[in-house]
Amino acid sequence: MADDAPMVWSSPDMNGTPPCGRGGHTAVLAETQLVLFGGHYYGKGSFVYVNDVHVLDVETSTWHDVRCAGEPPPPRYGHSATLVGRRMFIYGGRGENNVVMKDMYVLDLDEWCWVKVNPTTTTPHARFDHSDVIIGNKIVIFGGWDGVKCFDDLWVFDTEAFTWMKPKTAGTPPRARHGCKMELLGDGRVTVFGGHSTADLSKDLKNSYNNAIRTLDTETMIWSRPRVTGDMPSGRYGHTLCRVGNALALVGGWAGVRRSMVFEYLPVPDNFEERDISMLTEYMHFLTPGEKQELDWIAPRFTGVDQLHRYGHTTTLVGDYLFVFGGWDGNRPMNDLQVLDVSAFTQA
Repeated sequence: MADDAPMVWSSPDMNGTPPCGRGGHTAVLAETQLVLFGGHYYGKGSFVYVNDVHVLDVETSTWHDVRCAGEPPPPRYGHSATLVGRRMFIYGGRGENNVVMKDMYVLDLDEWCWVKVNPTTTTPHARFDHSDVIIGNKIVIFGGWDGVKCFDDLWVFDTEAFTWMKPKTAGTPPRARHGCKMELLGDGRVTVFGGHSTADLSKDLKNSYNNAIRTLDTETMIWSRPRVTGDMPSGRYGHTLCRVGNALALVGGWAGVRRSMVFEYLPVPDNFEERDISMLTEYMHFLTPGEKQELDWIAPRFTGVDQLHRYGHTTTLVGDYLFVFGGWDGNRPMNDLQVLDVSAFTQA
């Protein structure tokens, strides 16, 4: 990418009625349809959990509220949504009365019909705020929280056989955590970043936010800690990690007493317009591949629409653009859609 060109954020106008403000929801892109499910918000003195489905048609820039047939999942947030072909698999999450779930549902995106999945094997422990990634037709999940205990286990769900398995791994896995994100690098390695390692709260032990990267070689099933250089982001949870070309885009998150997004206005080069302010960038970093499986964090300059603090949002690559929707700013749920031109990475 061009080192001296800022990346541009925009807030495009959309048709239709967008989903209400929420955090902890999910989004998948099925061809030209951005499909949102679930989440929660605070209203009338308590949290409200939802299980609605909304679709943004990215060709017409129009929101649709989709009424689905079948048996929908109970309302929840902190679940995972994984797209396999034209099927969206929902796993886990937390719902009303602090119920933590381990169920799985699938939504057929052609028929718009929900079906509850009944696995034929032992299932993972109930959890929410876990991470997921798709490899072939298998869903891989890692970590999460049941409200008391954090997990460091790795599970694989076969979407054809409807079976769970817990593969054996070697090396040093990521520490137990929730609110982390998992994504595939261009060379096929699974990458885990961030998350909050919550000790047993009954013992009032130390909590921490993670920023060390762990990778899993899916052929040898060995965890390792790669050499990482560059502008290291702070530890956080509730962020997103999205594949963009050969890079991974890190957006937002929460880091305890402050949000992980901090604007720091840098000196503006003489050849920039007044509006071309460089915004750094605890809010956003890119993880790029280096030599010998090394990785490098970079924090480009940004211009355009100022970005709000957020965590519990979704980030989806749509062509040469990142679509960031909703989340919490620490005080309220949001339902704005922010778009970033990432062609510098997708066309590199």
